[in-house]
Amino acid sequence: MESTIEKRRDTTLDSIKFVIIALVVFGHTAQLDMEGLNAHLFLFGASFRMPIFIMMSGYFYRDSDSLKFWRVILELLLILLIFQVIYFSSGWTDPFDFSLRGVWERITHIYIPNKALWYILSLCFWRLIMRYYPRKIRDNYKFSIPIAFCVSLLAGFAPQAYGLAFQKTLVFFPYFLFGYYIHKYDLWKKIRALSKVKCGIIIIFYLIVVLLIHNFPVSMVTGSLSYSVGSDWRIMFVLRALGYFWMLPLSICVMNVIPDCPLFAEQGKNTMFYYLYHPFFISLMNWCIISFNIPSSALFMGIYTIISLFAMYWLSKIPLLNYLTKPVTTIRSKI
Repeated sequence: MESTIEKRRDTTLDSIKFVIIALVVFGHTAQLDMEGLNAHLFLFGASFRMPIFIMMSGYFYRDSDSLKFWRVILELLLILLIFQVIYFSSGWTDPFDFSLRGVWERITHIYIPNKALWYILSLCFWRLIMRYYPRKIRDNYKFSIPIAFCVSLLAGFAPQAYGLAFQKTLVFFPYFLFGYYIHKYDLWKKIRALSKVKCGIIIIFYLIVVLLIHNFPVSMVTGSLSYSVGSDWRIMFVLRALGYFWMLPLSICVMNVIPDCPLFAEQGKNTMFYYLYHPFFISLMNWCIISFNIPSSALFMGIYTIISLFAMYWLSKIPLLNYLTKPVTTIRSKI
């Protein structure tokens, strides 16, 4: 099945994945100084970055036999464990701090996905949900889409907690499901056939609106906060509900306008590497800003993002670093 999928693989999908992972790196870099333009650009990108990234994951989800399914789950859990240990081994503000300070606290919080690892654990949960979701309901979008959105909205009523990334898993599951439907109902060609001019206008309009917004609760698009954290749960609920109505169409428009670029497509096949290693560069950037008072303007963050992407491109050529991002696949290839 893998070879068949690979042969039919649309390189545009890989181009989109690379552009999105580049924007993820930029967004997390800009997040180091959430003032002025940085905050606006972060909100703009957060409205479609992870939704598209997760939709791509859903697009490539396939029902498979038990052995293959659990092999993928095992690989994801091993990746989670490996990078959880690596991330916990150094400080966030100082990437060179490998001391044992706070080591007990780090160990006792091992169940909380560190930095970007929430996505890896959520990916396990999404795949488990898809496998054990009754197929008559799962494959009928008229039922499953409303159910998924209702559950994701209700998740905000749960107490604030970061353990096991449950809240983000439920908040972003509708995008994984929608990505699955894009493939199942062959919607990809329809998305790419939309008017690029109209999609571009919608994106620009939204960017202008974001630039005019002040003090918007960014957590509403990142899915990280419970409604109980806000001053009024009803406002938080409405904001999250409205978020779905603008984030999904905006994500579709962004997927429409990103061009198919062979260079991007080649790197798009390796987005997991960029995703797992980019927190180290964010940590390094944070250390540089604190230690050397380096400017943190949006322009400078953009330059640093480009440097980070080039650095990760060269690091991806080191076999050991690649092995860590696909441990089970590597072991099976060596046997």
